[in-house]
Amino acid sequence: MRKTSITLQGHRTSFSLEADFLLLLRALAEERDLSLAQLVAQIDRARLSQAEPANLSSALRLFVVHAIARRQVKLERASLDQASLEHTSLEQPVSGQADAKPQDDLQDGPFAQALRQLTEPPTDLKPAK
Repeated sequence: MRKTSITLQGHRTSFSLEADFLLLLRALAEERDLSLAQLVAQIDRARLSQAEPANLSSALRLFVVHAIARRQVKLERASLDQASLEHTSLEQPVSGQADAKPQDDLQDGPFAQALRQLTEPPTDLKPAK
């Protein structure tokens, strides 16, 4: 668990997140060309607009989880669109049609790189005896 301090609306505040959540949150901020504090401020404003706001750390975790879910849905849709396009092009070739590929930012942006980093198996584990 890492405690991070930032300034929100002119006041210093802190939140605690697991290192993995903080890594992904920083990557999401980078993809949006925002500082971590700017992204947290946006999430905090949305959180405070709810009837029963969660605490800031919970809101940040939920934001990351929802970003992962949205990314997965977009990748699945892009994959289905590509499969449909390939199936259609087998039946009726269309001249001049650009290759439809999943959006590069979904697969190669800072958030995607951070997700891959977290999901790759650790290389420093010793085999079980």
